[in-house]
Formats: sequence, C-alpha cells, structure tokens
Amino acid sequence: HHLDRLVDAEARHDAPAAAREEALLAPYAAHVAPAVLRGEGALTLVTAPPARARLSRYTARDRRLVAEPVRDLGTTPIRALDLPRGSYLVELRAPGHAPLRYPIHIERGGHWQGIRPGGDDSAPVPLIPSHATGDGIPIAPGWCLLGGDPDATESLPRRRVWLDGFIITRDAITLGEWLTFLDAADPMLAARCLPRTTDTPLIERAPDGRHRLLPAEGGRMPSLDWPVSSVDWHAATAYAAWRAARDALPWRLPAELEWEKAARGVDARAYPWGDHLEPTWARVVDTDPRVLHRVAVDAHPDDLSPYGVRGLAGNVRDWCLDVWREDGPPIIDDGMHRLTPADPADDALRAIRGGAWSSAARQVRAASRFAAPPGAAYGAVGLRLARPWPVKGWPAA
Repeated sequence: HHLDRLVDAEARHDAPAAAREEALLAPYAAHVAPAVLRGEGALTLVTAPPARARLSRYTARDRRLVAEPVRDLGTTPIRALDLPRGSYLVELRAPGHAPLRYPIHIERGGHWQGIRPGGDDSAPVPLIPSHATGDGIPIAPGWCLLGGDPDATESLPRRRVWLDGFIITRDAITLGEWLTFLDAADPMLAARCLPRTTDTPLIERAPDGRHRLLPAEGGRMPSLDWPVSSVDWHAATAYAAWRAARDALPWRLPAELEWEKAARGVDARAYPWGDHLEPTWARVVDTDPRVLHRVAVDAHPDDLSPYGVRGLAGNVRDWCLDVWREDGPPIIDDGMHRLTPADPADDALRAIRGGAWSSAARQVRAASRFAAPPGAAYGAVGLRLARPWPVKGWPAA
C-alpha cells in the first residue's frame, strides 16, 4: 500500500508526500526488493539502425530542468541497464540519420523498455533518415505520462499512454508562411482563410493578386516571423492540406495528446522546461506589460520542450486535430492512443492546446485544455503541423 502511494507521489512530483510514504514504508523493508528501496530502475533500448547513445539526467538548476551529461552508453541495443529513478534524456546518433532526442522516465522499481502494447522487446525505436525530417522535430513512439495536473485548466486524469511516433513543426506557423499559402491558394479559399479580428482583416489581397500584412495589434505593423493567429479550425486544416500537397508529406494538425507529449516529454512536468513558471521564459500576459501582443516565434528560446519544440507555453495556442471531449481523446484499454480526426462537417467543439501572449499562469501549464467552435477565430490561437512517422514509402532504415 505504502509502496504504491510512494510511486504515485513521485510520479506527481509531490516531494513531501513521497517523503512521508517512504518513512511509512521503512518498517516493511524486509518485504520490498532492495533496488526498489534504493529507488532504482532499469533501461532497455533497441533502435533501428543501431545508434550511439549518450545519457543525460534532468536536474533542477535555477528552477529549470537541465539535461546534465552522465555518460556515453555505447551503441544500442542496451539491455537492463540499472539507473537511479528520475528523468533522463538519451541522445541517439547514427550515420545517415537525424539525431533523435529520446526522453525516458525511470520509476522506482520500474523498467523502461519502450514496448508497444501487444509488442515485444525486439521492436526497435526507428531512427529517421537525415533527409526525411524537413523542418520538423521527431517524437519517438513510446509511453508517456499525460494529464494529472490539478493546477491546470481542464486537465485530464493522469494516465500512462502509448503514442505512435510523429513529427511536429519546431515553431508555430508564421505570418510569412501564411502569406505564401494565401498567394498559392484558390482566391475563394484564400478569402475564407484571411485572418480577422472581429470584422477587421489583418491581411489583404493587393491589386497584383498577392497578399500583404495590414496594421494590427493596436496599430502596430506585424512581422512576418510572428505566428499567424485569428484563423479558424477550417482555415488551419486547409493550410495543413495545402502543405501536405506541396511537400508530398502527410501533414495535418497535431492530435491533442501528441501536442501534450511534445510539450511535456514523458515525465509529466508542468511546463516544457520543468515545474516552475518564470514569466520571462515565455510570451505570456505577465512577461512584459508593455508588449501585449504576439512576438517572433524565436523570441523566447527558453520556451523549449525536451524534444526541442518551441513556443508551447506562450505566444499563441494551437488548434488540434480532435473534437474536444470532456474525458479526452479515446484511449484503448491497453493504454494506446487512438487517433480520431474530427469530421470537417461536424460543428462540435475542437480541442486547443498551449499558452498564449494573453494567458495567465494557470492557463500555460502543459496539461491545460481549451475548446472552441471550428468556425471561431481568436487573436491568441494559431497552429502548428504534425505528421506520422515512420511513413510507408520511406527508405528502410
């Protein structure tokens, strides 16, 4: 009983509760494995192709979780490597393949193996050929802890969930990228996808047929490297479809739980950088009272997830692929996430994730959830893209 409560407290990052349960467990030490009492677990990692693995451990430094180098693990496969409990980052490199950041979370007495439900330990983590990532960040298939944040807005219950691999764009889609889309789109589609604040257009079509920015945000002229916002879900999915056709890649909006994993990694941290909020690390309402609007997507380099995805705690929120459900996206009984894209003809609420320039502290926690009608547009909501990997037709690793 006390061991279960101890593991639960450690998963919730509740240090006082964990210390209390550890003390209550002490009289029963003879009945608990020594490695469990010491707080140890193990790592097994198989990749395709074999890769050089470097291990770092996340340590709190100045209120941020910083990946501090531990040691070189040699070449995968790695089997049943003993590790103290905690959060780690394994950096994987193989010739001809993109580097892969692979966060892991070692629980007390746990064994991280990365085995898909119904699979076995021979199933490897696939690395991506260097030419195949484009401008995206790869998120490896695997388990993660999602939800479970009582301080977040509409957080889901804490669950251990398996998500298949995907690639997500490092940054939100910018105004410059949106202008390129509008210039290439059919004029009727482009007219429907113009960002608007109430009835005021933020982009107009010039006499030469090209599109240009108009003053916004209190009369300020926006910059091309600001994230696009004030577009509805239908415009966001139209952009994803256009990018998919242009790039010959299956781009789409990220699923709600994909977004949360990209932001939190696998250890249920509260923010992309850790468990403490410093308003200057992201563009939120308390960052600078003189700048109450969007900024460039690279303006806050500390707003960075364990995978290297930027701008998930602030600047603009992101439309997601799913219909919003109070109990969250479907999870199969064995813990696997089931991808369920919303029907474009369905007017049900759509899921929105992330913090924004107008967000208070509670709203920028990575487990926070929001919803809006698919035809609504907001100055604090934009988009980023995702796609599955590996994709059928890619060269074999």
